[in-house]
Amino acid sequence: MTGRGIVGLALFALMLLVGLSTGISEIFVAAFTAGFLLLLALASALAGAFLLRVQPSVPVRSLVRGGELRAETVLSGTFVLPVAVEMTWLSPDGSRRFAAFLWGKERRRIPCQFPCPHRGLWPTGVVRLRCGDLFGLFSLPVSARRRPAPPAQVLVYPELYGLPGQPPRPFPSMDYSEKNTVISDQGDSFSDTRLYRQGDPMKRIHWKMSIRTGELYTRQYEMLLDQVTFLFVDNSRLEGEAPEDALGYADMAAECAAALAYYYLSHGRAVRLICSHGGLDAWSIDGFEEMYTYLAGMEFNEEQPAEDWIPQALEEARHACACHLITRRPDPAVLEWMIGVSSPRRPASLICTAAGTVPTQAEAVEQGLRILPISAPRDILERLGEEA
Repeated sequence: MTGRGIVGLALFALMLLVGLSTGISEIFVAAFTAGFLLLLALASALAGAFLLRVQPSVPVRSLVRGGELRAETVLSGTFVLPVAVEMTWLSPDGSRRFAAFLWGKERRRIPCQFPCPHRGLWPTGVVRLRCGDLFGLFSLPVSARRRPAPPAQVLVYPELYGLPGQPPRPFPSMDYSEKNTVISDQGDSFSDTRLYRQGDPMKRIHWKMSIRTGELYTRQYEMLLDQVTFLFVDNSRLEGEAPEDALGYADMAAECAAALAYYYLSHGRAVRLICSHGGLDAWSIDGFEEMYTYLAGMEFNEEQPAEDWIPQALEEARHACACHLITRRPDPAVLEWMIGVSSPRRPASLICTAAGTVPTQAEAVEQGLRILPISAPRDILERLGEEA
């Protein structure tokens, strides 16, 4: 029962008591009319709760940040009395409420449109459904059998920026070492085999191994790290950060990483993406889609702080052809880590949201380290485009 229904029930009880104490027939008539309306409203809400059928649908389960998600809800049933339906949709932009009136045999389609201001994996669907009467006196939940399916998962991709220009040519290492090589799906020399994965080119299948084992195997190669670009993304949680600021940083970091990954891969450079819980490698432009999806669903609330994994991860980047670190913690310690990696022959950049707190040391500039302040995704093309 709603607040209005409680007031109506209290007035009915009051009129009934007054009528019984005074014996005035007109008061009894008013009390009878009020009671009849209450019963009629309750019957309307009950009938709606048990007769309503709901079919929500989300045709498109993936889109780019800034786009509009289009969904639909079909309400159907046969209603003798008018029914007010109230439903709450969970969307990438929060909760939205929709309402409709149904009477008779109806099948009504209700379009639902939601903006997608942030990238990520978002549950989307009807999470609350209630039926009421025309007067707003009762509001009852729809029975479990007629409730819609659990919310669908919608993946919102980061916006992709095309950076101009070409990356500088890598300077190959003169000395071979196991420390500056990595196993990849393409490279300079055959190294090993692995089980076939969907999407692997047929030309890389190792037919002798496949025939001998009865399973498909593909070749793997050894690639020098001085042909690989490293992208480090600090996806740890920042205590006390406002939720909207955390979402803004996640958008900026994912879109910077996506822009840089596409930039290098489209020019024939391999990319290794590293975050606190692991990472992903892409050895050609064919691997960008997987990395793009990985960035779309990446969580930015990891408990492990950046100082626990970034220094060790940067050790491997000393042999890379380029290195980029994206973080919201541009403190002097982070700067020192990057200075140790950068060199005049190895482009490196520290991409951060508040570069004003980072001391722009002359040593950093001399070593080839660039400090790029990017406070919002709209700055990506301007800042990274200038440095690309």
